Amino acid sequence: MSPPRGHRTDGNRDGQAHARARGAGPGAAAMWLAALLICVALPLSAIADEDTGVQVKQATEEIALHPDDAELYLRRAELYRSRREWAAGLADLQTAKRLNPDLAAIELSLARLLLAADNPQQALVAIDSFLSLHGDHAGAHLMRARILVRLGSRREAVDEFTRGIDLARRSGTEGKGPQPDDYLERARLLACDDIGQVAEAIRGLDEGVVALRGAITLQLLAIDLELARRNWDAALDRLAAVEARANRKETWMARRADILAQAGRVDEASRAYAAALAAIEALPERLRSTGSTAELASRVREGLAAARTGAAGPNHSVRLQLSGDAGCPPPVSRM
Repeated sequence: MSPPRGHRTDGNRDGQAHARARGAGPGAAAMWLAALLICVALPLSAIADEDTGVQVKQATEEIALHPDDAELYLRRAELYRSRREWAAGLADLQTAKRLNPDLAAIELSLARLLLAADNPQQALVAIDSFLSLHGDHAGAHLMRARILVRLGSRREAVDEFTRGIDLARRSGTEGKGPQPDDYLERARLLACDDIGQVAEAIRGLDEGVVALRGAITLQLLAIDLELARRNWDAALDRLAAVEARANRKETWMARRADILAQAGRVDEASRAYAAALAAIEALPERLRSTGSTAELASRVREGLAAARTGAAGPNHSVRLQLSGDAGCPPPVSRM
């Protein structure tokens, strides 16, 4: 049986990685006990996924046939995690650990479960234990970054995201490089007030756009960041690149008009709103009559009216929100 996705056994065993191994030795038993107490206290998911329920049943049948196979328990633990059945998942991980103490993927799975169960402190211990043996595992570094975010250690999380992204790009483990969310989460952290590296955040997003061949979500956050620092022309240039690749233009045309209005360029905003409205009215009836299109048309007409009366400008209400406020949680002291 293959180990869980992303499992590697040829990690770097350098001293720095070993320094993170806070889950090893006598403290490991305390970690498992604390995890058990927390997991038992958490409620099960109200609605169990039917497909994973079938998979749990199949895994249980396999375990009955091969009760000494640690990887079967590991696989079922992952299924329990997806169903938010923390205590059952933890019990399977403990059994897997007893059957095969050298199966390092157990610590990786444990870290996932503890993070999902809202126990980032113990999740950090587990992921550090895994990284002590597999220091070049990209997915583990990315998970550690997300754990650190939950703990409020944003600067350290940025470094971990960068390390994980770089490793994923170099190794391409199982053909899977860094994902859009990896770049997005790092950029949001860099843009947090206590770090304030917006230019670096944008540079990282541009790096991701190249690596992922134009991921639109990265461009959209870059636009938001340009707007947050009132760099109107840069935002408009980025928006033009997005619009050029879009099959339907009206939403991006309206966004352009909003940005021009926010920049106080009222005449340009008026023309842009009129062009966006014309594009909407040129749509076939079946598209023009949808709720989302009707709402867009209403907003564009409102913006056009404001621009023509000179009301558009820095105080005009437009949608300029920095995406991902969740990227800046309040710092939390480690216990």
